[in-house]
Amino acid sequence: MTGRLQPRLDARDRQALGEFFDVVVTALAFVFAALLVVELAADLSPAWQRRVEVAEYAIWAIFAADFLTRLVLAEDRVRYLRTNWLAGVAVVLPAFRVFRLARAVRLARGLRLARVVTTTNRGGRALAKLAGTGGLGFVFGLSVLVVALAGAAVASLEAGHPDAHITSLREGLWWAATTVTTLGSPQYPVSDEARVLGLLVMIYGLAVSGYVTAVLAVLLLGLRERPAPDETAALRDEIAQLREELAAHAEALAARNAGPQPPGRDLTAD
Repeated sequence: MTGRLQPRLDARDRQALGEFFDVVVTALAFVFAALLVVELAADLSPAWQRRVEVAEYAIWAIFAADFLTRLVLAEDRVRYLRTNWLAGVAVVLPAFRVFRLARAVRLARGLRLARVVTTTNRGGRALAKLAGTGGLGFVFGLSVLVVALAGAAVASLEAGHPDAHITSLREGLWWAATTVTTLGSPQYPVSDEARVLGLLVMIYGLAVSGYVTAVLAVLLLGLRERPAPDETAALRDEIAQLREELAAHAEALAARNAGPQPPGRDLTAD
């Protein structure tokens, strides 16, 4: 057999399959984020910890199927991987837990940080599908997601450190909220992984602060510079009058140029 085993799907089938996975993956993205917060912050019993892990693995399997399906159906697979590399990392990361490759404490903490980053990315994509990007609703929803995941993660990453200042979920959420709003908190992370997370949250907070400032500036300046309805009508009338005058001048000039020309002076008569 020389034929290719890749299934041939027309554009309609691809669109229907993509819409189906969009609905499923969008809903599961928020469920997975909530499970990760519970896993990081809650003091679960071994039985409940196992249940949460099983649920995470099941959702991860769906995410992996979605990613691989889109990769197979993509017209340009290299471009798809280049633009969705973080989603690919999110698919690979759970393999470290499945095969128990992250036994070292430092590697396990780094894996925890990477899971928070990839889960935030997936949650942001899900929010973009629901509310679109660039709107206040999207920014607010993403900020809530960042505060919840970062707060739970920093409390988990700081656990067991002798000099830790953030030792509970409540303190972690307060630290994340004050960092996102650029207010600052006297509590700060001390472990290396938590500091990397703190740097990412600070960068996000600066971006959100700039966005909010720009929105307020546009609203204030737009209201201030927007002419009143009466002024707008007067300007329109004046422009229409100028157009009529220009048209009249153009017609008069054309009529004068089309008339008989006066005879020129005979210079040889002298």
